[in-house]
Amino acid sequence: MTQPVLSGRLAKWALLLSEFDITYVLQKVVKGQTLVDFLADHPIPADWEFSEDLPNEEVFYINILLAWVIFFDGAACKDGANAGVVFVLPQREILTYSFVLTKLFSNNMAEYQALIIGLQMALNLEIHYLTIYGGSNFVINQLKTEYEVHKDDLVPYHHYAIQLLKEFENGTIEHVPRSENKQADALANLVVVLPLTGDEATTISVCAKWVLPPKLPQEEIEQKAMWLLCSL
Repeated sequence: MTQPVLSGRLAKWALLLSEFDITYVLQKVVKGQTLVDFLADHPIPADWEFSEDLPNEEVFYINILLAWVIFFDGAACKDGANAGVVFVLPQREILTYSFVLTKLFSNNMAEYQALIIGLQMALNLEIHYLTIYGGSNFVINQLKTEYEVHKDDLVPYHHYAIQLLKEFENGTIEHVPRSENKQADALANLVVVLPLTGDEATTISVCAKWVLPPKLPQEEIEQKAMWLLCSL
């Protein structure tokens, strides 16, 4: 307040406060004992209830969604082809499915059929996070773009599988040795062993299935034709 020149609002307040004897004092640090004494003099009432409400604030929380796991396997033989899909839920529950494929084709095509069936089922269940394991190193590496897809009959299925994988918020796919994929492999080959006793009976439901992928975009068909022409 002793500045020689003040203007505007500061000058107005200086004039109003000049009649008071005001001395500015720096705030000292409150010592620990002072705080203890204050709390001792102001105890919390016995009937006081803690409130978890946050007035004038928005509360945010993170809902952690655990990933489901899929094991898939496909197998083709002279009598037909089968596909096996195993879901492992976050709660460690297991769901198994076996499909008889309605056409004859190669093992690689059967693998793609098994994968696509599993992905379609996962999307229908509204699963957002998915970890996928398959026994075919060839198919897995094609999906991870480490191998090229040379055969025309596999191109539409490869393209469709990639499209389905993009539908998940987080979807990863990895190769797993067939020794660690026994259940899906057994379902694909319809080798199911169930211990039965006495009057026990069981029914195994097997679905007939065949996936028809959507047509490829014309631009991709032309690119594929150009690639085949250049490779001749």
